[in-house]
This record gives sequence, C-alpha cells and structure tokens, in this order.
Amino acid sequence: ARATYYPEFNVVIPHNPKTIRAVVRRLNHLLCLNL
Repeated sequence: ARATYYPEFNVVIPHNPKTIRAVVRRLNHLLCLNL
C-alpha cells in the first residue's frame, strides 16, 4: 500500500479511509493542543 508522507507533520498517512480518519482526528487534537 502506498502512503503519503507529510514532512511538516512528520507523519506517514496510508491510503486507507479508516486510518486517514483516525490520523485526521489525531492531527486535529494536536492542533487544538498547540493553539
């Protein structure tokens, strides 16, 4: 499976809808903490 790497977030996001949703939730949580 291919994955997309986002250097600004230092994360690798696999092309899998369930995983993407989980990662987006985690990123939103991190962004809220940073704000």
